[in-house]
Formats: sequence, structure tokens, C-alpha cells
Amino acid sequence: MGVHVTEEYRLDENFRSTPHLVSAANRILDISKTYSGQNKTHLQRPIKGENEGEPMFVFEKPESELLEMLNQNNLPNSDCLLLTRDEKTKKDLKNKVSEKQSSFIETIARYKGLEDRDVLLWDPCSGSDNILDLLHHPKRGEQTRGKISNITSGRLELNFLFVALTRARYLLGVFAPEDIDRQHFLHHAFRERDFCNFDSDDKIQVFGS
Repeated sequence: MGVHVTEEYRLDENFRSTPHLVSAANRILDISKTYSGQNKTHLQRPIKGENEGEPMFVFEKPESELLEMLNQNNLPNSDCLLLTRDEKTKKDLKNKVSEKQSSFIETIARYKGLEDRDVLLWDPCSGSDNILDLLHHPKRGEQTRGKISNITSGRLELNFLFVALTRARYLLGVFAPEDIDRQHFLHHAFRERDFCNFDSDDKIQVFGS
């Protein structure tokens, strides 16, 4: 028919998010394999030649300090949404920030299918009674993983986390309230990864700016 194809275009290339954020999302798919025993392929690969972009930032502090970070930087705002794991957390947070800020807080489930340039997540691993942290607890993890129901709950929470991590195009920040029995999963999944940074509190200033 006189049609000459000069180049092949892959449909699994990600033209929306930066490579670091794609890597963070694919990390969740890698972990889900250990939960299900299924060999899931990566959702997407970064577009060739794209700058790596900023890593995913994890801000791990006591809740009071995290709230202070939000208030000092007027976050969330119209340029940077904040997503929570559930409605209860959403309601609690709305009561702890200004009325203007509260307008930009939504749940992960309600924001599925949507995206924004900059996105903040508040304690995204807290669902199902912190099951992801329990599954990766240094002392209680093995016992927790011994129950099929816990693995099932863990897979559900990984799905929520995957949705959360794929809402941002350029900047993604995770607010992780510090506690002795919390955030084990975040450390297991993202500590010492090139696409994630746990030690850059000053970077909160670039969100929504």
C-alpha cells in the first residue's frame, strides 16, 4: 500500500512520569511477585533519553513535625495535592491544616485514574492495620507472613500503593509518620535505592512551587 514504517514505537514506554518515579512504581510490582508467586512484568519503562528527574522523597518524622512542614510551605495547594490511604485519615488531616489547604486533600482511591505534576502522600502504607509494616517487621514479619489472610491483605495494600505512586508526573513525596513499629515497608522497599531519597527535608520547598 506504499506505507513504509521507519521506526517502531513501544507502547510500554512511559511518556508522563520521570524515570525515577517509574522505577519506584515498578519496585512495588517486583515486591508483589513475592506475595503472589506470579511473574508480573513491569508496567512501563522510562522513555529513552529522558532526564532521570528528582527521586521519590520520603519525609520520615513525628506527625507534629510533618504537619509543621506542610503548614510552613502552604501545602497541599492547587499545584500539589495530598493523598491519604482512607477517608478517616483524610478527615483527621483536614482538621489539622487550614481550610484552604484542606481543599486539596483527597484519598488514593478517589484519585485513581487522575494525575498531577506534584503529589504528596500521607502515610500510604497504613491501610489494613499497617499490614505492610507487619509483613516486613524485623521481629514479627516471619510470623505475620505465615498467615494467608495477611498475604492477601498485603497484596491489596500493594495495589493501593502502586496507584498512589503513579499519580505524580514530576515530583512525589511521601510523608511517613515516625513510630517504633512503623515504616518498615518503606525502608524495605526504597532505602538505598537510587530513585528514592530519605535525607532531603529541604526538598519539600520545591513541591507546588
